[in-house]
Amino acid sequence: MVPQELDAWAAPQPCPTPAGSPDGTQAYVLREPKGTALVIGTWNFPIPLVFKPLVSAIAAGCPALVKLCEVNVESSRVMKELLERYCDPKYVQVVYGGVPQSTALLKEKFGEILS
Repeated sequence: MVPQELDAWAAPQPCPTPAGSPDGTQAYVLREPKGTALVIGTWNFPIPLVFKPLVSAIAAGCPALVKLCEVNVESSRVMKELLERYCDPKYVQVVYGGVPQSTALLKEKFGEILS
């Protein structure tokens, strides 16, 4: 379900023009996705520190790659299962692993990295 206000929220928002701008110049804030978000899960508070940044990325229109922590095995297993069941794989992908996987992911280009 898409909120009725979505078009208004996504519309360009007028803002003050910079000093010295030519007469008639208009400035706008355009809200655009930054690109694929990498969400790196933590061991110490895994569920909120995965889902909060993931929801923010999705709300901003960004696809996301979620790297779950190898330390909290059961929490990561349940999150992986739920994300793969309820999220469209075109927009949310899940990987599992430790330092080698995080290091490999951090060599790639992401629009935003959240942990």
